[in-house]
Amino acid sequence: MKLCYFDDNVNFGDALNATIFPTLLADFFDEDPSVSFFGIGSLFGLPLLENSSAVRKIIFSTGYGKYGVKPRLDSSYEIMCVRGPLTAEYLGLDKSMAVADGALLLSHFSFPSYKKTYAFSYMPHWESETRFDWAGLCEQAGYHYISPMWHKDRILEEILKSEVIITEAMHGAIVADTLRVPWIPVKGYKNISEFKWQDWTQSIQTTYNPVQMPPLYSEVREAEKIIQVKTKGMLGNMATQYLAKAFVSYQKNFKWKETLKQFADIKNTKPSLSQNGVVTSLADELRDRLEKVKSKYTTILS
Repeated sequence: MKLCYFDDNVNFGDALNATIFPTLLADFFDEDPSVSFFGIGSLFGLPLLENSSAVRKIIFSTGYGKYGVKPRLDSSYEIMCVRGPLTAEYLGLDKSMAVADGALLLSHFSFPSYKKTYAFSYMPHWESETRFDWAGLCEQAGYHYISPMWHKDRILEEILKSEVIITEAMHGAIVADTLRVPWIPVKGYKNISEFKWQDWTQSIQTTYNPVQMPPLYSEVREAEKIIQVKTKGMLGNMATQYLAKAFVSYQKNFKWKETLKQFADIKNTKPSLSQNGVVTSLADELRDRLEKVKSKYTTILS
């Protein structure tokens, strides 16, 4: 059986697959793609899952992100559970198939008791990190910065050392909630999928009410992309570059101060945390369904 997830970029949520499932399904995975296990990630509708030639596709806590092609579920799919009720509804599955994101299984892991070192930590979406100097802004705002592109073990440690996580990255919030660290969601860019967030928050019986942040750009290349979209590519390269540099300069000199003040105000936002027992119950249900996979496929693959 092959464990399948996006491993071609450094993304915290995707990287969790390599920690959770090989640990809880020890000596279970090899590189035989005929039977493939799809876990954490919004994989429905995307080529990794849709174009898989596996004879059997085991779906475990996978979600839909409301992008890509319309998912095609055929007889090769064996769905053990999906991320949340919105994914189940969209795919026409029974409500019982909606459990939670597989990252909740981290509650079955043991972690050191770290001292709370940071009052507030900020974690952007991995795509947002390439667009703006969020680390520099955090330094001025007095926030600890957590890069979503750091090694997953380092991120887990930094979350555990934080009193509150302010995050644009959904798995920053998922892991924080699982490890009982209060979290505040923020949204600065259109690519942040509210569907995905609501799918997960509904699964843990909370709501998604993000603090709206301005979409900031300190990288000229990223600004050029925005200008090309806005002008439908009608401007030449020189004009696009000139406008991009002017745009970045404007944001650095004016939007930076404005956002810095907003950052300070976020500290007054009431953080979210699911009720005691919710994560435990869902993680136990995920573990039970994982044991069913283990029981069935240990016999089949032996």
